[in-house]
Amino acid sequence: MLQSAFMLAAFTIFWAAFLFWGFGVNALSAILFIAFAGLAIVIIRSAAKARLTIRLLPDAPVDPEDKQANTRWKIIFSIQGGAIVAVCAILGIQGQYQYIVPAVALIVGIHYFPLGAIYRTKIHFVAGAFVVLVAVFGIISQALGILGFEAIGISAIAAALSTVILGMYITCVILHQEKA
Repeated sequence: MLQSAFMLAAFTIFWAAFLFWGFGVNALSAILFIAFAGLAIVIIRSAAKARLTIRLLPDAPVDPEDKQANTRWKIIFSIQGGAIVAVCAILGIQGQYQYIVPAVALIVGIHYFPLGAIYRTKIHFVAGAFVVLVAVFGIISQALGILGFEAIGISAIAAALSTVILGMYITCVILHQEKA
């Protein structure tokens, strides 16, 4: 699960980069990008600290339930990756690039639900619902001409917030468990 914190930090920066596409190159995009990048660094530092703490502990026996959860996580992540590639390809072929970020955010939000079931956490369900709602809003608002590229920026903010929150949650839970 600790590896997820590092991935979430990287995805935070990934999503924050789309702010420049959604809102343009301006002070708002730059400030938000820097803020998200700073939060990603906090997650990385916390995850690295947790990793060092864990290495000092004696090896625990491999729990079959943890092994099964890891296998399920890999399956969910693979399905998510395949869906993202397919959606990006379809939208790219159709020249509908403005829908890519909200559509990918929608897929990311949906993948949080089975993760919440695997890890028995409410936070994944809350993060998933938030990202799904914002992504659907982004897609619909673009289709209706209500928002243009701003829908990309709004979807990117929602996805980046979700990765920050989940990354911080994971590192806090792991550090708390190791101190107990």
